[in-house]
Amino acid sequence: MAIADTVSHKSEYKIPWPLVVSAIIACEVFTIIVTLLLVSNLYYKLALGSVAMVDLHRSLAIVIAALFLVIGSLRGDYSYANLTSKRRAIEQLMRSWSITVICILFLLFMTKTSSDFSRGALVISYFVGLVFLSLVRRTAATTCIALAGYGRIAGARMMLVGTEAAISHFRNSARLSHNGTEIVETVVIVKSGECALSKQLETAVEIGRRCRPDEIMVILEWGERQLIHDCVSALLALPASISLGSEPFHIPVPGYELATTGACMSLQLARKPLGTKEFLQKRLFDMLVAGSSLLILAPVLVCIALAIRIETPGPILYQQKRYGFNRRPFEIYKFRSMYVKHCGESFRQTVENDRRITRVGRFLRKLNLDELPQLINVLRGEMSLVGPRPHPLDLDDHFASRLLLYARRHNVLPGITGWAQINGFRGATDEEWKMRGRLLHDLHYLDNWSVLFDMKILALTLLTPKGFINAV
Repeated sequence: MAIADTVSHKSEYKIPWPLVVSAIIACEVFTIIVTLLLVSNLYYKLALGSVAMVDLHRSLAIVIAALFLVIGSLRGDYSYANLTSKRRAIEQLMRSWSITVICILFLLFMTKTSSDFSRGALVISYFVGLVFLSLVRRTAATTCIALAGYGRIAGARMMLVGTEAAISHFRNSARLSHNGTEIVETVVIVKSGECALSKQLETAVEIGRRCRPDEIMVILEWGERQLIHDCVSALLALPASISLGSEPFHIPVPGYELATTGACMSLQLARKPLGTKEFLQKRLFDMLVAGSSLLILAPVLVCIALAIRIETPGPILYQQKRYGFNRRPFEIYKFRSMYVKHCGESFRQTVENDRRITRVGRFLRKLNLDELPQLINVLRGEMSLVGPRPHPLDLDDHFASRLLLYARRHNVLPGITGWAQINGFRGATDEEWKMRGRLLHDLHYLDNWSVLFDMKILALTLLTPKGFINAV
């Protein structure tokens, strides 16, 4: 066997990740101290007509900044994964800042020093600090994402060990430079030839001692158990973490990760879209918003009901069966927008200038007001405010047999609005490409859900013109 081929990868200067984190921490500590001092001074001067004790408030600001740094570090706020995602960065910040302020209030209470500080100043400082820290953290995340996109962040140093084909596939698919990982060496193992495997592994260890990687990625076919055993046994001589790269799976799921069940380790191919904690968060959010919306919009609902009844006789609400969570049928509520004689006919998609639609119904459809009774479905637990839109049963059955992963839409509660709708995929789905586009957006929502994402979709439903196009 020929000795292992080695390839060195010297790249342009990269910014060490600890330096990036240090700069972010310095900006946030400075922001906390300056914000708290400014708020306390202004509050005491404008609201209380006195002067704040600068030394006392400076000490409190330093303690808060130090505690925020400790809590953020323990919660992983400054990890690469959290600082290269704007959503995760803001979510982590909000939680850490809230925990910090709660701890400070508890500390002041326990030390009987709360009377030395104005409660109004502390409350205002919390919200003002949250705003300014969010701006700093968002700017930091944006900068990290940009630097990672250009491959300028040096996080973990990685050495690749494996066959040439496997390494090539890994380098092309992993986009390591965009994840803050720098490949410092590549060692290609040749399974046949004049050089013995032991000699190749000795060379690999020598290279590892010279380049000092943080992590070694062994990329071999999983069926080569003995080869994997020999490689890992030899590489354990190096002070670096060792990982076994996955084989290229062709599975229609967004990603997979290792999971443990007792002493058994498995490769988790897909997870529940919403865990128990996430489901409770979403359900609580739905209940609060839907309940308050029904109370606030009660006069509007009454006016719409009167308009429907005055124009045409018949029921005010229209009910139709739809598939819900786990494909369980339920009755969806809508304001009736068609003449009564057409409400009971078999499903036929509406088209532009459809003669079945009343004048009031056309107005309601244009402004999405016919969907408001679905707030009742939300309170009943049959729907969510945000999620994949439920389709009539015939349409659902038709596309379920034609589009791969269509059934995943039923893994969460259907929604009154959704990511697809605010991106223009609403209205008739008379062509397959329209439903395919809607499906892709729905799957993106399933794989990226958060309460903030729901709030964004609700806001855009009301504000973006795309949320109102294709309404018939």
